[in-house]
Amino acid sequence: MAENSNGGIGVLGVLVGALIVIVVGGGLLFASGKIGNNNSGPTLKVELPKVGTTGQK
Repeated sequence: MAENSNGGIGVLGVLVGALIVIVVGGGLLFASGKIGNNNSGPTLKVELPKVGTTGQK
């Protein structure tokens, strides 16, 4: 840090960093379904194709 700095930039950096952590963490929790909806589990459902044995030798 510069010799004549009063530390205001460092405090601002800490506050901005904390805000980024809160926003990113909240986004991850919301995307994983931990917060924001009433049902449990993820809302994205992937269905695999059925594998049959007809026509194969």
